[in-house]
Amino acid sequence: MRTYGGLTPAERQLERRSKLLEAALDVVAEDGWRQTTIRRVCARAQLNDRYLYESFGGLDGLLGTLSEEFVGNGLAALTAALDFAPHDRRARTRTCARVGVDYLTEDPRRGKIMLELLYAESFAQRREDTLRMLVSIIVEQNTELVGEQAGSPADAQMAGWVAISGGLELFMAWLRGEIDVAAERLVDFLTEMVESLLELRTGRA
Repeated sequence: MRTYGGLTPAERQLERRSKLLEAALDVVAEDGWRQTTIRRVCARAQLNDRYLYESFGGLDGLLGTLSEEFVGNGLAALTAALDFAPHDRRARTRTCARVGVDYLTEDPRRGKIMLELLYAESFAQRREDTLRMLVSIIVEQNTELVGEQAGSPADAQMAGWVAISGGLELFMAWLRGEIDVAAERLVDFLTEMVESLLELRTGRA
């Protein structure tokens, strides 16, 4: 295949795709999903809009891909960290809290994207799917680590949903500056909150 600037056509398309996703991340973080347009994204990426249609089919495809990569990268970071975490429930709970806080703060734009995913109606299904996946991680980890003491499946689901939905709302309030504590304190609190719920579920609280 012929190259241009040292890149093949496929490589150039991947480069343009990456630029468009990065530009969309900027625009969404600045003004939200509803204010994001093809014109604004392409102007930020300094690319013709035909390249956006080429890679994503339109604005909905671009924003859908952006949200999928955002969630996918976060879950990948979480599962990778759990692979190396100690075989101890509290340690793994803290690992999950630490990874979540780090992922959403190391790039300030990610917190804005999370707010959009949590509250934008157009992403209701994606939000439910993501929350359900996080709940399943809590349930599976607890079952693996405490075995017969894990309690009933119904209790597991209730504890998981309260932990994930409550933890996300707390974290969003922290990102908005409504709670003035250091990141480490937030990690400590999230760890204790989840542990308390799991202890309640096993009847030892």
